[in-house]
Amino acid sequence: MKQLSLYLQKNEAHVMSAMDHIDSTKEQLLALKVQPGMTLTKFWRSYDNNSKFKDVDIVQSDSDLHKFSSFRGQFLQALYDNLCQRFSCTDVLSAARALCPQSWPADVLERALFGQVDISFLCNAFHLDSNLSADVLLEFAMYKRNRVMGAKLTKLMKLLEVLPISSAECERGLSQMNLYHTTPRNRLLTESVSDLLMVGINGPPLKYWNAVKYVVSWLQSGKHGALDPATGVSKNLPFCTKATSCFSRHLCMTFLCLCVILSII
Repeated sequence: MKQLSLYLQKNEAHVMSAMDHIDSTKEQLLALKVQPGMTLTKFWRSYDNNSKFKDVDIVQSDSDLHKFSSFRGQFLQALYDNLCQRFSCTDVLSAARALCPQSWPADVLERALFGQVDISFLCNAFHLDSNLSADVLLEFAMYKRNRVMGAKLTKLMKLLEVLPISSAECERGLSQMNLYHTTPRNRLLTESVSDLLMVGINGPPLKYWNAVKYVVSWLQSGKHGALDPATGVSKNLPFCTKATSCFSRHLCMTFLCLCVILSII
């Protein structure tokens, strides 16, 4: 389950091989019902040696083994049923599997006609015209023979790779937005946040970005650099200057109050 979850979160995960990973996980869950996995095997070995597991004493009664086997089978079956319910094999997923070489039959004659109906269904699903669909079918037949993909079939593959198979990309987008739209920067415009997200999600990693030409363009336009001396009035005024400023304000207020009183008298 962990490996399946990690695969579905990858950027390179696509619909062509998604069902293969899901079916493999289903088969492993069914296999675990009748034979122990690595963790359970480690537990039994430790128990047989000293009746302990990770320094915890294990006390077993006569009926515990039967109860454990029954509960273990029910738990794994529930996981299997939940996986079947959540990842039902739709028409697109089933047809896209034909493009995965691991799903091709080993027999040459069976492989010759394998996947033609699925590829035709995908061409209709993406509204490809009849001429382009015929070229895709021809290139798919050649692809099964020599494993060389043509330009038309590559176009169909690119369309399938765009289809999301999980919500991982959406969650990554929300996490990226939380990095940009923070409490100190809550006055960013929607357009600014959108541009930052576009670069952060779809752009290359920062280590591959060459910022020299952009820094040179910024400085040549007359804008300040990070090492330029600060301009304007400094916010860190000396204490004497602050005290003089406060005294001047109080003096002015006192003078205004005296003027108002004299005018009333």
